[in-house]
Amino acid sequence: MATAKTGSDPSRERWNKRWAGERAHASTEPSAFLVGEVAALPVGRALDVACGAGRNAVWLARRGWQVTAVDFSEVALRAARQLAASSGVSVEWLEEDAVAWTPPARAFDLVTVLYLQLPAAERRIALARAVGAVRPGGTLLVLGHDLLN
Repeated sequence: MATAKTGSDPSRERWNKRWAGERAHASTEPSAFLVGEVAALPVGRALDVACGAGRNAVWLARRGWQVTAVDFSEVALRAARQLAASSGVSVEWLEEDAVAWTPPARAFDLVTVLYLQLPAAERRIALARAVGAVRPGGTLLVLGHDLLN
């Protein structure tokens, strides 16, 4: 399932162009950080915010997680759907803006936010929404770039 967005958004178009160009052949291997931190967790429901081309969401689904994955770019999500299909797994893919979209409250055992690239004020909003999606006793995994990057 995917939610389609209509209209012109310069930021969305910029990301679509990046995923169609320089990121078109992005790695399909999961983040080593994700693997190291999550491999021993019991499976459950997972939310992957800013999932890009889906490498981490697909890895989680391969391990039995029920995954919802969200990204801003329809081009990235197209690649993610293809990766999931070729891997034989099912993921709920949502085309949403991590700043504007509110995930279901306290609904996920694991919420990942890896390398979300937003200005500080918008990043705080997105992270607050991610925190709200974690079930009591669940795990929030955040990994970002150095501020100089």
